[in-house]
Amino acid sequence: GPSLTLGAGELLFLNQHARHQVARAGLEDVGVNFIVLPPFFDYALELIGTDNVLASFLLEGLRRGGGEISCLHFKVAKAPQVQNLVENLLWSLACPQQNAGRITQATMGLLLLQLLNHVENLSSRGELPGGMVLAALREIEENYREADLTRLAQERHVSLSYLSSAVRQATGRTFKELLREKRLKKAAQLLAETSLPVEDIIAAVGYENSSYFYRRFREDYGMSPKEYRAEKPLQSKDV
Repeated sequence: GPSLTLGAGELLFLNQHARHQVARAGLEDVGVNFIVLPPFFDYALELIGTDNVLASFLLEGLRRGGGEISCLHFKVAKAPQVQNLVENLLWSLACPQQNAGRITQATMGLLLLQLLNHVENLSSRGELPGGMVLAALREIEENYREADLTRLAQERHVSLSYLSSAVRQATGRTFKELLREKRLKKAAQLLAETSLPVEDIIAAVGYENSSYFYRRFREDYGMSPKEYRAEKPLQSKDV
């Protein structure tokens, strides 16, 4: 399977059903495993809510098959708040004290809250950035008039910033850029193949602001919609 290198100070969350093996450690390698038990999940979800990638990961871990997100890799070596909380967890293991269970639970809850602020430093194995990115691209292709990444993120129970970042990482373009490209291509097709008025075409591809459409069309095609139509003889007429 694919390999993953865990750097110093980074965190790796593994689904309990994920199949994995650890490569032989070197003399300077130190790894610490924390096992998060299901009873903690209720407390965690109360803290972080259910509309983000961490919540999705925790909930999918309860499935018998393990869900679609097998691991989350947080590259947070330079995040002092996260590092301090992990250090506190390590101290709780090395130096047990009264109320250790409650202190550890609260510290882990704070850690999850901090990690929500670092989804830009997250990579995953499983559905993201695969299946959900494909769903976002399908949204553009099939529903370009009303395509909405916010709604898609809510349906997939992940944060908007996380899904947006996954699309950008996988395609090199933002969702808005991909959607704009699709809408303008469709508009160009309608200009070339139909005699629909330009304003009707603008509405048909999902734009309400005509001036914005004209500006973007000229940027992409180097001419106005009417000039583009003049260069493209009608290939078919409206039925």
